[in-house]
Amino acid sequence: MTIWGNSVLVALLEPVDDASVQLLENIKSDRIELYKKYEKEFGLERESWRSGYDPHVSLGYFGNERAGEAALAQLDQWTKVFLDLTGNKPIRFGSASLYGFTDMQTFFRKI
Repeated sequence: MTIWGNSVLVALLEPVDDASVQLLENIKSDRIELYKKYEKEFGLERESWRSGYDPHVSLGYFGNERAGEAALAQLDQWTKVFLDLTGNKPIRFGSASLYGFTDMQTFFRKI
């Protein structure tokens, strides 16, 4: 688990076998191609591209940055509890959906 930008608590996901490693690499490659394809049309500047793709599950958002910063002190304990409860077992996804958002409260489903 980690806290991004003092605003969101996430559980990071990682591939569990060679097939899922390859799928993740395909997603990363497709993502770069998408950025390139729509760079001019949507005004994406190469410098604004995120350098990586981090599969994750958002567990919750903090009300403000101070709350997120304060939560950092609990992060190791929360991670231990999370791993104890899940037994560090793999999570399998049978499908995925694509959502977009205009802010952290306004989501819309695309697929």
